[in-house]
Order: sequence, then structure tokens, then C-alpha cells
Amino acid sequence: PEQREFAKAYRAMQLQSTLFGILIIQIKPHIEGLLGLPANSLTKELKLTQDLTELFVNYQIPADLLAYSGPASRSPEEKVEVVRCAVQAVQKTIKDGIRAEIDEAISEGQAKLEEVKRETQRQIEEEHSRCARELEKARQQHEQRMRALREQRRREEEECLGIE
Repeated sequence: PEQREFAKAYRAMQLQSTLFGILIIQIKPHIEGLLGLPANSLTKELKLTQDLTELFVNYQIPADLLAYSGPASRSPEEKVEVVRCAVQAVQKTIKDGIRAEIDEAISEGQAKLEEVKRETQRQIEEEHSRCARELEKARQQHEQRMRALREQRRREEEECLGIE
């Protein structure tokens, strides 16, 4: 019981000296102001807000490329649509750049593959030539041995015939 009380008291001291906080920063109003849009114009534009955040955070796209810069007399919906078109244009540019990088990597890979194929073919031909030379050499040695054996047999037959 004493240890339990001590543990509770110690835990209470730890919690008293612990600071835990949550900070919520509303970014939509800041994005709207940054892009020259009226207040609350992005409230129902979740996809557009996500796309804007992605472009700002992941690609560090400057806000002036996406901001509305037309006449102030336009309706909030028109202003949002202008920003949406700018976002789509930047996203298309990014996708095109990524596609170009992928195509370049594929081309480099194919070129490397062709180089490896050529080198492999050269090595195969070189090995084939080496084997053909060794085979020819073995054939010549075999023929030479056969001639020697025939000659030895002929001499033995002559000796055998000469003795009888």
C-alpha cells in the first residue's frame, strides 16, 4: 500500500510538470489570402485545397504562379476556377516532366541493354572461335595419333610376316 501511494504521488508529480499541447493552424484562410481569393472560397473545394497544399509543400511552387490576378469584379466562383486551371496546368507540367524523366531512364536502360547484348554476343563469338580452334587442334592430334598407330601396326605386321 505504501509503495502504491508513493507511485501514485510520483506519477502525479510527473504529470504536473509535463506540458502537452496541440496547435491547430488554419491554412485555408492563409492560402485564400495568398492566392487573392475571397474568404471562405476554398471551404467546399477539398480537392483543390489538397492539390494546392501538395504543390506548395512537395514541389515548392511559388504562389504567384497559381494566384488569381484578374479583375476584382469577378465572382468568387470564377476566381476559384482560374486558380483551379492554374493548378491543373502546373500539375500537367509536373506530370510531363516526370514522364520525360521516365522516358529518358527507359531509353538509357534500353541503350545499356543493347550494349550488354553486343558485349555478350562478342564474348559468345570469341568463345565459339576458341572452342573451334581447340576442337581443330584435338582433331589434328587425333589424326596424328591414328597415323602413328597405323604406322606402328603396319610395322608390327611386317615384322610378324618377316619372321614367319
